[in-house]
Amino acid sequence: MRHALLIYFLLLVFSAARAQNTANSWTGYRGPLDNGYSQAQNVPLHWSDSKNVVWKVPIPGRGWSSPVVLNGKVIWQRADIHCDHGVGPGSSPFLYQDLLILTPDCRKAFSTPVVARIDNMDQLISVGPHVMMAYQPLTGEEIWTQRVGLETSASPVYAGGKIYTSDENGLTTIFAPGRKFNKIAENTLPNGFMASPAVLDKTLYLRTKTHLYRIASSQH
Repeated sequence: MRHALLIYFLLLVFSAARAQNTANSWTGYRGPLDNGYSQAQNVPLHWSDSKNVVWKVPIPGRGWSSPVVLNGKVIWQRADIHCDHGVGPGSSPFLYQDLLILTPDCRKAFSTPVVARIDNMDQLISVGPHVMMAYQPLTGEEIWTQRVGLETSASPVYAGGKIYTSDENGLTTIFAPGRKFNKIAENTLPNGFMASPAVLDKTLYLRTKTHLYRIASSQH
């Protein structure tokens, strides 16, 4: 009995720590829950190369890995390694309930989908070249399709009830998922995105091909 109570207590502590961690840290390119979902609030909606930029630092060399934020420190990785994927899965495998979802790169779709829950219904948001799509994840039924942006390698994230997706031309589109596409804002940074963003309360960490930005705003 004592062992069972101890295990139960440790599970409660772990769950509380992880819940707090989801808003205050970004521990991998798909976030602390490994699914592109963030519990962060008041995430910035508007920025440019000179607006709402807390700091901006150049990144030497090549490497398109997403930033990781832990204990107030931002980490990224550099890799000068050639990798030819050919024609096959360009995104990471995506688990939804008992389904394994793959996005092949035959149309240069390298981003991994994200699931958003809207009006008690899940939507799978997938971003491809020049187009965003929403599907019913269990059946594959299309909910909506919207042409926007250019080629996309960064994966979308779901934060504060909104989807953030960035393309290789530097355009970040923010929209609210629902029965139809509802664009909230568009923002542009020079040199384009290959890496997915890191999301914390009131803060975005955006990595372009040449710089790492911290974006924050008190007005939304």
